[in-house]
Amino acid sequence: MALRITNYPPAFTKSKDTVKKAYRGYKEINLQAIKMIRPNGILMTFSCSQHMKEDLFLQMVREAVRDSGRRCMIIDQRIQSPDHPSLISTDVDLYLKSITLRII
Repeated sequence: MALRITNYPPAFTKSKDTVKKAYRGYKEINLQAIKMIRPNGILMTFSCSQHMKEDLFLQMVREAVRDSGRRCMIIDQRIQSPDHPSLISTDVDLYLKSITLRII
């Protein structure tokens, strides 16, 4: 029998009005994770909020790293895979994004 997941975590923001609050939430979660990970550990962080644009997500991760006092390297950065295609004429569909860090 295959495992089927039916409950997904909610998006931190579902409107432009709550992006600042979501930003703070994403940053706090990532900041605490970075502080907890041992040297040479890996952090994979994701967002499925369409209003958290890719550049804003990267900015948030950079701020979390800076505030942690740790050094980190981006070892991978992605947007959604080909099984979630989006129209080039809009960025609304580009909602999945990830950044993978090595914590030094």
